[in-house]
Amino acid sequence: MTKLKKTARELAEMIAARMTSRGVRLNVLRDAVGWHAVVYGGAPHHVTKAQAEVDQIVQRLRANYDLDDSR
Repeated sequence: MTKLKKTARELAEMIAARMTSRGVRLNVLRDAVGWHAVVYGGAPHHVTKAQAEVDQIVQRLRANYDLDDSR
């Protein structure tokens, strides 16, 4: 199956739309398995909770989307 390519910004917007946690920011970065998202900003306990949520969202999105570095 061919995965759709999305920019880091597009992936971050898709993740943010699915998140229930608010008050944090995130970056999407390339890594050894394709890409991942890092949560930052806000109180440490909020970041930890939000990162766990984002990790689950990313796991689902990786099945359908690759990071497009060309744009």
